[in-house]
Amino acid sequence: MADIINIIPLNNIDKDILDFLENNLAKIFKRKIHILYRISVPQNSFDRSRNQYDADKILSYLTEKLTLKNIQDISLAILNIDIFVSALNFVFGLAINFPRICLISTARLNPLFYTRRSIGPVGKSRGTYLTKEDKKIFNERTLTEAVHEIGHTLGLDHCTSDKCVMFFSNTLLDTDKKSYNFCTNCLTSLKKVIPPI
Repeated sequence: MADIINIIPLNNIDKDILDFLENNLAKIFKRKIHILYRISVPQNSFDRSRNQYDADKILSYLTEKLTLKNIQDISLAILNIDIFVSALNFVFGLAINFPRICLISTARLNPLFYTRRSIGPVGKSRGTYLTKEDKKIFNERTLTEAVHEIGHTLGLDHCTSDKCVMFFSNTLLDTDKKSYNFCTNCLTSLKKVIPPI
């Protein structure tokens, strides 16, 4: 496996979150991180009946866009729009392990998502900015979901330990409860795929 994780920003992802992921993913996976050029979310992935974007269609589009150079790497796409798969109301991310590509959505990880939904498009109680505490929570959630999806690209399944990053997040509370670290069992499995971690 190549020693590179590519981060692919879709639409307008804040540079701060890209830098945060770049620094932390390099430490966790001990791999070089490359931030690639921004690309647009495909228009045909929007589902008007749900007012969400189809994660499967986006992932298929990204897979087709991978160059021969990047197909050997792990690729993590990040977008800030609400995504779903057909069997679920929403997902935080989605992954496949060949080619090794995944995507995460920051939409529902952002504390402002819930403020806007409850009081309208402009958050009057908190404004339209993240407080310092909100930003810390947002960054940790994003990192947790990124590590989780990258874990899937490396062949890891969901874990039964609710503290492990590979535990399935059915709700945001699940994401907040677990850490961005692998449990001993998942770490052992991972070392077989990408030694040494």
